[in-house]
Amino acid sequence: MMDQTTLLIIKPDAVRNRKVGKIIQEIEDLGFEVVETSVYKFSRNSATRFYNEHLGKDFFQKHVDFISSGDCIALVISGEDVINRLRLLAGSTNPAEAEVGTLRQKYGTGLPENAVHTSDSEESFQREVEIIFPELYY
Repeated sequence: MMDQTTLLIIKPDAVRNRKVGKIIQEIEDLGFEVVETSVYKFSRNSATRFYNEHLGKDFFQKHVDFISSGDCIALVISGEDVINRLRLLAGSTNPAEAEVGTLRQKYGTGLPENAVHTSDSEESFQREVEIIFPELYY
């Protein structure tokens, strides 16, 4: 499979809990390359755009409130089959149900405080990266 590019966001809970270095180390240990990185603070507007696909769902406002509650670390990452492999590394959305050894199991504390977000497809990556890194063209 060819190299892909995707987005991983280290969420405010993991930033506050000082897990950024450990998370990036695990990503790099899998052989992925961090292509771009930014400290990013979601505004309510950018958070609403980011979670727009969940508009109307009961958890929507909680996600917007949480992701805009503090600094995030946004990473553009490339590597072979990176979208699927990073989602496996992240683990199940709920840290209580996440597989042992995954980022969410190790560093997440709940929902939406689950340490990381990863794009689930190339289409999601394109939409999400334009919010955080509007100057990049992928």
